[in-house]
Order: sequence, then structure tokens, then C-alpha cells
Amino acid sequence: MFSNRPTNTGFSIAKYSADTLTVSDLTFNSTAITATGNIGTNTITVSSATSLILGMYIRLSNAVTGETFFITNIAGTTITLSANLAANYAATPVFFGCVSALNDLSGNQNNLVQATGASQPLLINNYFKGYKALYFDGIDDNLKCAFNLVQPYTLYVFVNADVGSSQFIFDGFTNQNIIRLDNTIPPTLQANAGNNVRGSVAGGQNIFSVKFNQNDSQVSNSLGTTLGNIGNTQAGGITLFGRFSNPEKALGYFLGLEIFPYAHNQYTIDKTLKNLQKQYGA
Repeated sequence: MFSNRPTNTGFSIAKYSADTLTVSDLTFNSTAITATGNIGTNTITVSSATSLILGMYIRLSNAVTGETFFITNIAGTTITLSANLAANYAATPVFFGCVSALNDLSGNQNNLVQATGASQPLLINNYFKGYKALYFDGIDDNLKCAFNLVQPYTLYVFVNADVGSSQFIFDGFTNQNIIRLDNTIPPTLQANAGNNVRGSVAGGQNIFSVKFNQNDSQVSNSLGTTLGNIGNTQAGGITLFGRFSNPEKALGYFLGLEIFPYAHNQYTIDKTLKNLQKQYGA
């Protein structure tokens, strides 16, 4: 599961599998931010820090050959970097390290992609207990792939999404198969493929499972399981951290997703969730 390979868990073979440990290739996109810093030091002063995130990767001067760092501290416009500067910089362009593709580790080549630079999530170093994460900005970031994904299927996902508003974590590529964290007290996890199935969910880090199997469906997490009829529309692929047909997006962090083209039974779901919680310490 997630960072454990191969993806044969003993229960079934994954239809889609991805985690942030496997992300290595970054696309460095231009920004309006500039930086000034001195050789031999590990701090820079930036023209604006409003779009900077702790742990994100940046590149200075040149998108291809510039020095690359991740951010270890943000104090106003003073930014601490992961290593010392090898050159002097004065009003130098800053490039953000973004993820244009999240490769499918199942062997099915269902890679999630985003060609538009402004809609690519950031890669965050050492986000949670040594694990990297993808950061989606809640404005226009998302990753997508079209492939044959039909009910029944069971998925497991590890995210930390902002529950200050409703956040769409997962949807289909051609039809609604949503997973959403709703801004309720306590927060609720909603799954829908024509009908709602809702369960309570804890704030913060969340590892949860959703079984899309029409009238034998369920949402499951550390707080328990809710059964129901999820509906019968088919996904036709994945839209991660957004909707397939409109601009609604999610703000938060993503660490892993695994989809199995089967309806897992309760024993398998419970065991898999416990294994993931133990693996990630979540």
C-alpha cells in the first residue's frame, strides 16, 4: 500500500497506485517573486512571501540550471533554505517546484497529469514524519487521468485537507464519483455517485477508505464505518483535489492513493486501514 511495493497486498491487485515518495521530477515554474542573498549563507530576502509554503522547493535564477533548495523557515520576507547559497543573488527570479505528473505505480500507466503550470501542485519536503506531500492551493490545482474506472472499486487515500470549507478530494474524470470533506461540526466525509453516504471524520491527517459499490457501499476511517447506497454513476478516471466538470477545488495536502477494482469486504478494509495507520504513524 502506498509506499510499500509491489502493490499486491494479498487481497487484490491495484488498478491505480501513487504516493509522494515516488515523486522526483519537478517542473520549476516562473513567479513574480525575486530574491536577494549572499554566498555562503542559507537565507534569502524575497519580494513577497504570501505564496510560499514551508517545505516547498524553489530554484533561483534559472528554471533549469539554477540552485535548488527547499524552505525550512519563513519569517516575514526572510526565508531560510536547506543549504547555503553558492552564489550571490540580487533581485533574482524565484521558480516554484511543481508536480506535473504523479506516476501510476500499479503498472497500468494511469498517470495523473497537469500540463498547466498554474494548476500544478507544489511538492513539500518532510511534510509529515519524513514523508513528502503534494500541496494543492484550493484555487485551480488538480491532477487528472482518463481511464476505465467503473464500480465496484475500493480506494484508500491519505490527505490533510482544510475543513474550513467543503473540499473535493476526489472525483471522476467523466462523471461524478466524489469524495468530499464537508465543513460541518464535527467534519463529515461524503461520498457520492448519485446518492450520499456520509460518515464523521477527524480533523487533520486523514487516512480513509471509500467503497463504490452502488447499494452496498461504505465510507470508513478511524472513527468507524458508514454503510449506504452511493449511487451508480461511473467515474471514467480520476480528478484529484477537484471536480471533473467545474472549478471547485480542494485546499490541502496529499500523500497517497490506491484504487482496487473490487468491492473489498469489511475485514479487508479494516485491516488495510490499520496497516496504513501503522505504516504512516497517523
